[in-house]
Parts: sequence; C-alpha cells; structure tokens
Amino acid sequence: MASDSAFSYRHPETGEWAHDVRNPEREAREIFVRPALMSRPPEVAGTLRILEFGFGRGTNTAVALDELLRADFTGTVEALGFEPNPEFLDPWPNMPSWGIWPWWEDLDSEWSWKAPNGARASGKIIRQTLQDGLATDSPQNAQDGFDWIFCDLFSPRRHPDDWSGGVANLLAKWANPGAVLTSYCVAHHLRDALSNAGWSVERLHSKGGRDSLRATFRLNRAAKA
Repeated sequence: MASDSAFSYRHPETGEWAHDVRNPEREAREIFVRPALMSRPPEVAGTLRILEFGFGRGTNTAVALDELLRADFTGTVEALGFEPNPEFLDPWPNMPSWGIWPWWEDLDSEWSWKAPNGARASGKIIRQTLQDGLATDSPQNAQDGFDWIFCDLFSPRRHPDDWSGGVANLLAKWANPGAVLTSYCVAHHLRDALSNAGWSVERLHSKGGRDSLRATFRLNRAAKA
C-alpha cells in the first residue's frame, strides 16, 4: 500500500502540492465529484463523459467511478485525462490505502474496467504539455463533448502558464449543453473568464473547509460554433 501522500506530488519549482496530502480522497469527493453528481446526475444506464483537466494521479476520476457505483449507476463512462505536467508524476503509486477500486496500476495511455454490476468505464490519458496537447491529440478534437469536467491544474497565481491559452474558452468548446465543471479554484478572474465563455458560475461554501467552484455550461453546440 502506498501512503496517502503518494497520491499528491509537489511542483519542483514552487513546492505547491497538487492535492490535499492529508486526505486527497475527501478532496476529490467533496470538491470535484459530488457537486457534479448533484448538479448533473447521469441516467442510470446511460453514458457519461468525463474530462479531468489536470489528471495528476487520476484521483478525481477514480473517485467519480466509485461514487457512480454507490449511486447504482449501471451505464458507461468514457473518461479522458489531460495532464500537462507528466514529468512530475513518477514514481507512480500502487492502490491507495482508502481502497477505491478501480485504481490505475500504471499511468497507461488507455484503460478499461467493468464493475460487478455491469457498469463499464474506459478512458485515455494524454500526457503532454498544454500547448502540445492542444495542437495534436486533444479533447478539442473529440467528436463528442463532456458532461463532467474536473479542472484541477496547479494554482493560476503561482502557475500562470498552466492556465494560458484561454482555458475557460477551451473548456467551453469541449462541454456538452448543461455540462458541469468543478474546481478547487475560486479565483475571481477564473470565475469571470468562465462566465464570459458561457458558464453559469457559483461559489460553493463549505463549513470547516475551503470554498470551491461549480459552473454549468448554458450554451449549446450551435452557439459555440
């Protein structure tokens, strides 16, 4: 078993942690997954498309699959993880101590999984810099949009390069109508950028915890074209 701290990692230049090292599972569940599930619950046997923008260790996606099974989801999940800083991720940890299943045994580029209740999940992990990824095999080129988007890059204040290129507009291009985006980041300029790109933005307050962000995409594909 890897320690919980193994599921976070520090930026080599700023020392910023990518996750809450005290409880990364709780952070993923309460800040990213449950707000999305409450805002846009999937059809029980339908298809849900997830984009984790800033994949890191994949904790948010793994917790999302776990949470969907708790909600008796029997459909199909198609997930894409985009990680602009893949060089920070080694060594890759084993199964976390909190026992979420599935877990990625390695940072493979593609994965698939079938739950005991018949639910299926498959996904792809893009490990490139933001600029290279957007120019080649990026979510922007996907035929279908996404329903849940987890925006989990390093903080924009200390890592502005991670947020360059109009992230809010890019995420809007990849969103299905009514898509929900969640993030730990509640910076005023991010909220303004999302609002200008077609998102309805709300700041979620947490007793005893930090605030988080949830945004719903209010436009349709015709309006985005």
